[in-house]
Amino acid sequence: VALTINSRENLIGCEVYISKNKDLFNFLREKKEEIEKEIGESIEWVDAAVASRIKIKKEVSGIFDQAEAESYFAWLYEKTVLFQKVFGKYFKEFKK
Repeated sequence: VALTINSRENLIGCEVYISKNKDLFNFLREKKEEIEKEIGESIEWVDAAVASRIKIKKEVSGIFDQAEAESYFAWLYEKTVLFQKVFGKYFKEFKK
């Protein structure tokens, strides 16, 4: 699980980064509907040549807004825990 901050577009994000494993990415994409239901929102599925990503992002008022920093970190933490829970079980299923 990787966390991202995009200061140009004022976005924070949480993603699963899959390096050199198309089989895993395709396995997860086959379960897209169930995964998105468990995550509770639409997910961006990025199938790239070497590394693929499955990510969500949130637009924020300003990345460097100190008054909002706590809520940004709370969102990132919540999504990290959720991604670990949801994707963890699919990773175990894939390994079988």
